Amino acid sequence: MTPGRTAGVVLAGGLSRRMGKDKAALVLEGRTLLERMTERLRASGLGTVYISGPGCIEDLYPGQGPLGGIYSVPVTLGDRYDRYLFVPVDMPAIEPASLARLLAEPMGRNPVLRFGEVPMPFLLRVDARVLALMETLLQEGRGGVSVRTFQRFAGVTSLPLPAEWAQGLVNLNTPGDWLTFTGEEP
Repeated sequence: MTPGRTAGVVLAGGLSRRMGKDKAALVLEGRTLLERMTERLRASGLGTVYISGPGCIEDLYPGQGPLGGIYSVPVTLGDRYDRYLFVPVDMPAIEPASLARLLAEPMGRNPVLRFGEVPMPFLLRVDARVLALMETLLQEGRGGVSVRTFQRFAGVTSLPLPAEWAQGLVNLNTPGDWLTFTGEEP
C-alpha cells in the first residue's frame, strides 16, 4: 500500500426498514442523500469516493449490517488504499469540516479514529489484523455485529466533538426523524 492513500466511502447498503423506503434515494434540497453525502466527502478534501451498497461495492457478508459493507470495501478494492473515511448515507447535516478534521488528525497506534463515543463517521486504517478481526466478527455474528463492537475490539482513538458539529452527527432512521429534520414527510 502507498502510505496515506485515503478514500471516502458512503455506506448505503442498508435495508432502510425503519424508514420504509430507500434512504439513499430520499431527496433533500434537490439532491438524494447519496449525492449529498458523496459531495460532503469530496468537500472534505477527498478526491475518491466509493459507495458501499447494491450495484456498487456489494456486501461479501449480506445481512450483517454496516460491518459487512465496511469489510467489503478494502477486500474488494485490494491494496489501493490504506485508510477509508466511512460515513452513513443518512447523516445529511454532517459538516465537511468535521470530516476534514478526521482526515488531518494523525492516526496514532489505533486503527479507528472517530469523534467521542459516536461510531460514525470514522477513519479506518486497514491492515491484515483489522481485516482478520472484521472477518472473524462477521463469521461469528448472527444478524450483524455493531460498528461500535468492531471499533472496541480494533482499538479507538476518540477526538473531542465540538458542539457545533454534534448536531450534524445525527442519523435519520425513521419517518419521524425525517419529519423533524426537514418538516416534510419522506
